[in-house]
Amino acid sequence: MLETCTTKEADKSKAFLKEFRKDVKRKDMELSIFRQKKEQDLQTSTKGQEKISTIFRQLSQQFGDGQGGRLSTLRMEDHPLFKLAQANKEDHQLLLKQFKLVEEQLDTNKLELPAVRWKQDKQEIKEFLDCGSSPIIDQANVGEEDWLAKEFFNGSRELLDGETWGHVAEEQLKHFSAIARTVQLEEER
Repeated sequence: MLETCTTKEADKSKAFLKEFRKDVKRKDMELSIFRQKKEQDLQTSTKGQEKISTIFRQLSQQFGDGQGGRLSTLRMEDHPLFKLAQANKEDHQLLLKQFKLVEEQLDTNKLELPAVRWKQDKQEIKEFLDCGSSPIIDQANVGEEDWLAKEFFNGSRELLDGETWGHVAEEQLKHFSAIARTVQLEEER
């Protein structure tokens, strides 16, 4: 029995080694194929780098200063970003000058506070309204300002169909006065 067990174990070991060797050969083949592919990729990239180097050398020769293909000194004035920066700088300098000019004008001209202007507007409106109640407005020979006021008030009267709140108040006052007199008379009796 010991002999049969040993033989079975030996056969199993041989079979395992046989499978292991096949697996190693298969992995070796895969590794070889992978290595060949990477070598091809490397050659391709080397060719690409050589191509880039060739193009760079050609450009260097075209733009070179005649000293072994070296690039000539590039002028920053020719670069588009430099030109744009210069234009922006000039615009900003012009804007700064305009701000300084405005600042000088503000220093020389004192601004009025709104309250001063409001007082003046109030006075002008009061004078204008006073013109409407003035008996001068109905005279024939009046100045331009009085004439404008007359036209303004006449136009507003036409819109009211001749009846203003003053007329209504006067009528109501007459009626209430009459009622008050009647009531007084009845109380005296």
